[in-house]
Amino acid sequence: MYRIKVDHRKNRVYLKLGTIEPGEAEQIFKELESQVYGVSKGFSGVFDISAFKVNAPDDSTWVGKIIALLTDAGMGVSARVTGVKAKCRITEGRHRKPAVIAETIFMADRILDRI
Repeated sequence: MYRIKVDHRKNRVYLKLGTIEPGEAEQIFKELESQVYGVSKGFSGVFDISAFKVNAPDDSTWVGKIIALLTDAGMGVSARVTGVKAKCRITEGRHRKPAVIAETIFMADRILDRI
């Protein structure tokens, strides 16, 4: 299960990941690839991984490909939504740019809106 949403007004890409069934990770990559070039360079990304689970080990390689795709498309700051109750913090993401760690999408949006 996954959901991709692009908010052109905020120049933001949202990706919610749940349980990824075999072969679904490639589908996520292709759908994201077709949508990500509709945003401007420097866009922000919100990735809800609070329920993320990969059922096929081969599909985990697509996670790296998805990060590379977003980096190549010009993603700036990102946010990982973990669902874990903790203080929000900013770290360096795998794309070597700032990454916000937040409990909820709402909290991630509020922080990204201020950056």
